[in-house]
Amino acid sequence: MSVWGSVRIIRATAWAWSFAALLQGQAVLVAPAAAADLVDFASVALATSSAEQPERSPREAVDGDEKTRWAGDNAQPGHWLQLELSEPRPVSACRLVWEFPNRTYLYKLEGSTDGKNWQTLVDASQKARPGREELPLPGTELPRTQFRWFRLTHLGNHWPSVRELR
Repeated sequence: MSVWGSVRIIRATAWAWSFAALLQGQAVLVAPAAAADLVDFASVALATSSAEQPERSPREAVDGDEKTRWAGDNAQPGHWLQLELSEPRPVSACRLVWEFPNRTYLYKLEGSTDGKNWQTLVDASQKARPGREELPLPGTELPRTQFRWFRLTHLGNHWPSVRELR
């Protein structure tokens, strides 16, 4: 495991990489890569959000520390956390950890190549999903779609607060 700035890179297998540090909820994005493809995401990614509490910035969702977290400024649905990479990356799975891993959450995780047109990767808008989960992303079979932007949108039932997104 290597740590650069606010993003933790984890070597998952000989053919995959993951980055933990998208949101403060805990998600893990995994993509095929050679050792040379391991990237310092702290220098190539920008974490932003629709709103935040003081000292609960989007950066804390991608710092690799589950003790920190991003949090929206109120409990209303619609808050989002977004990660913009410097270039598109292939993705095949996600690990997400919300503030309370033992609860379930309503949300949507999307990917985009241009920051305008979004593809749904995980849709938990009708049926809440666990607060800590690793899941494969549909539509990411080989050849994998490459995304430059990732957006997690909170759709209600708990305060929007993410510990890690990878």
